[in-house]
Amino acid sequence: MKKWFEPLSTAWVGVVTHKLRSFLTMLGIVIGVAAVIVLMSIGRGAEARIISNIESMGSDLITIRPGAVTFGGVRSATGGAATLTMEESASTLSEALGTRPLLLGDIAAISLLVGGIGVMNIMLVSVLERTREIGIRKALGARDRDIWSQFLIEAAFLSFTGGIIGVILGWAVSYLISSTGLMTTVVSADIVILAVSVSVGIGLFFGFYPAWNASRLNPIEALRSE
Repeated sequence: MKKWFEPLSTAWVGVVTHKLRSFLTMLGIVIGVAAVIVLMSIGRGAEARIISNIESMGSDLITIRPGAVTFGGVRSATGGAATLTMEESASTLSEALGTRPLLLGDIAAISLLVGGIGVMNIMLVSVLERTREIGIRKALGARDRDIWSQFLIEAAFLSFTGGIIGVILGWAVSYLISSTGLMTTVVSADIVILAVSVSVGIGLFFGFYPAWNASRLNPIEALRSE
């Protein structure tokens, strides 16, 4: 059991000891996740509002003819007819609008990707500054796998924490936008789960190289560093 908790405790000590660096590492993730939450909630809200307006019209028939439209018995031209109910129209429109939140989410994901690059850069700086610490740990018997897991857990923990803070910030901004009446926003559970999962995945992906780089350090050369 100890071998599972030791990397966690070591990573936690590293995060707490270097508070400013940890904050800067999380900042990009926080902004990226908040942007994903806000933009996707705006897209979902717009979709829900349009569908609600269509459904409020009732279940009348919309008859579409080539070059003409008939609604409520008023026809503008003649031709072969295709008939839709309001429910069918709302369903069709919902499918068409479903791509809008995804598009907004893709745009916001770019900022999350930039945050991941920031994680990698700061973790590389962290490895450089803690070279002597890594050398001491290796001299005391730490294996490459132990060093690798320590830094990878740090990256995952910072990304997860940044993701949670970003969700709270994004929800607060979305609520503020909706409460002021500027536009309707909808923050659903799938958006939150997606944003947090992607943030952790980005932390693991961009934290892999710094963790691997730290595990490959020669203990003798690491101890000589100042």
